[in-house]
Amino acid sequence: MKDDISSYTGLKKIIYVVRRYFWVWFIAIITLSIVLMFAGSLVFDKKIELSIINSWVGVILGLVALVATVFSLGLSFYNFDKQNELNKQSEELLNKILTVTTETKDTLVNYTSENSLIKTKTQKNSNVKKKEIELDSMSKALEQLSKILNG
Repeated sequence: MKDDISSYTGLKKIIYVVRRYFWVWFIAIITLSIVLMFAGSLVFDKKIELSIINSWVGVILGLVALVATVFSLGLSFYNFDKQNELNKQSEELLNKILTVTTETKDTLVNYTSENSLIKTKTQKNSNVKKKEIELDSMSKALEQLSKILNG
């Protein structure tokens, strides 16, 4: 998947461009500085010796290193801020998960206790109905017995 620079904004865009083109810029700066030294030597009729080229390359490398160091420092602060932001998001997500887990546990406990109450009531109602049926059958038997005796 190819990265599209237009989707980036602000510091992300700068990071993308520097990451992608750093070595091209680095080689272009060194090459351009050497070419400019030779062009300057032709225009001003001065000889460029190897020690001058070495000094010039050292200065250019030092400046590139300085820019890279400052950029690296800025990136480290940016990464630190992003890491803190991700830690906060992770903590919030974990707290939500913990809350949902606790609520689910409480709901299950309530559901279980309600079911046990319903079962107990159902068993009691069942026992009462059985006793009522037994009483009804006894009362019918007594009525029939009284009819037989009276009758």
